[in-house]
Amino acid sequence: MKILSSLLVFIFVLFFKCSLQGQTYTDGPMRLVIRVNYGWICCYNDAGFGAAENRWKFWARDYGDWDGLDWRGGTCIGVDTWSTGWIGGPWGDSFWLMDAWYGTNVPVGFDLYIDAWEEDGCGGDCDYNTGWYCDNDDAHCGGGQFAWNIDYRSMGPPCQWNNPGVGQDVFACGAYGGEFNSYWQYTENPGVGTYIWRGKYSYNWNDACNWNTSTVPNSAKDVIIPAGYTYYPIIYNGVSAYCNTIEVQSTSGAYLEIQAGGTLTVTQ
Repeated sequence: MKILSSLLVFIFVLFFKCSLQGQTYTDGPMRLVIRVNYGWICCYNDAGFGAAENRWKFWARDYGDWDGLDWRGGTCIGVDTWSTGWIGGPWGDSFWLMDAWYGTNVPVGFDLYIDAWEEDGCGGDCDYNTGWYCDNDDAHCGGGQFAWNIDYRSMGPPCQWNNPGVGQDVFACGAYGGEFNSYWQYTENPGVGTYIWRGKYSYNWNDACNWNTSTVPNSAKDVIIPAGYTYYPIIYNGVSAYCNTIEVQSTSGAYLEIQAGGTLTVTQ
């Protein structure tokens, strides 16, 4: 009976892990970067005794820790302010929570972890402390996970940071939070022979972000145009495009449009 119970537990854990791993896109490899754009502090101003020394630490990981690398980040954001609401930011590319490369299967979203508090300003800055006099930090929020499976692709297409206000606003403990921005791009080695259209950015054949390598194919590259993407390639008037071979999976709904005055030179 004990062996059977252990086996059932093992099967459950394996099923649970596989279920998490199934929460993926299959158009990788790609790179995913996450950053904090703005910090949020609500309803706390140090009780009128002075500026609130607000401190945040955020961590991120891919949804359910699919890649097994766990939480990354933890850089301290410190803002002293007399006001509440959205403050600071954008903190820029230097504050990256996650900068990862993935294989063929890539995460569908990301999770967030927070540790935030109001610093009394007399102890170690950005070092939460529960001492009574110095440093008697208060309004503590964290540490713990407070957001699950945020969809970075809904924030914008590949190869660009989403604009402030377009990112995901997430709050914790009723007082702290942040706006999170994402940047993602396809990263398959541009030296590979086969270029696959991904069509997440535009219709333009010559937009590098539409390809699985984030580069445009040349006359030595084989091209595949699969079905199932938002945009399909157009070679516009006056534009020249090149490839070695091309397969347009038209039976599945894919297509290629070459406008009058545009050319596609196929080597073979």
